[in-house]
Amino acid sequence: MSNINLGSIVTVDLENKNASNTFIVKSLLNDEEVLLEHPLCPDIYFIYNKDRINISSPRIKDSTEKCLDFANDNSANLGFNMRSDLESLCMYFVTKRQLTPKQKSTLSQICGTLATIHFNDNLNDAMSYITKNNAVLDDFNRMWYDNFKGLFMKKQHITSKKQRAAIFNMAGFVLAELTNPKAPK
Repeated sequence: MSNINLGSIVTVDLENKNASNTFIVKSLLNDEEVLLEHPLCPDIYFIYNKDRINISSPRIKDSTEKCLDFANDNSANLGFNMRSDLESLCMYFVTKRQLTPKQKSTLSQICGTLATIHFNDNLNDAMSYITKNNAVLDDFNRMWYDNFKGLFMKKQHITSKKQRAAIFNMAGFVLAELTNPKAPK
C-alpha cells in the first residue's frame, strides 16, 4: 500500500457506478481508517478503511459529474434558489453517484441558465456553439438536437419558450462537457 497523506487524491472501489471514484484525503483517523471528501461537496465526509483505498483505477467524470462541476464553478451567477438546488444535487450525487430523471432535469435547467448568461441571451450564438460541438452531445441531448434540426438549419423559427429553454439547456450541457473547471480542494 502506498503512503497516504493529507490532501492526496485517492481512488475508492465504487463497484458498478460509472461516476468518478476519486476523493481527497481530509484526515488520517487512525492506522486503519481515513476520512475522505469529494470535491463537489466538501461538507460531506466518507470514512474508508485504508485497505479499500487505491485498489481500483481512477475513472473519469461522467456527464452528470461534469455538469455539476461546471455549475459549481459558475454558481456565483445563480440566484439563491438555484444555488440551493445545486448544492442539494451535489450532496445527493456524491452519496449515491447518480441522479434521478427529475434531478437531471433540474441540473439541465441550471446549466441552461448558465449558458444563457454565457451567451448573453443570444440564441443564435448558443445554437452555433451547439452545432459546432454536437459530437459531444449525449443520447438525450442528441435527441433534442435531432428534433430541432429545422431550427438549427434555420429552416424554422423558434415558436415557444420551451424550445428556447431546451436549446440553452443543450448549450449548457456542451459547455459542461468542454470546460474543465477546477474543483476546490
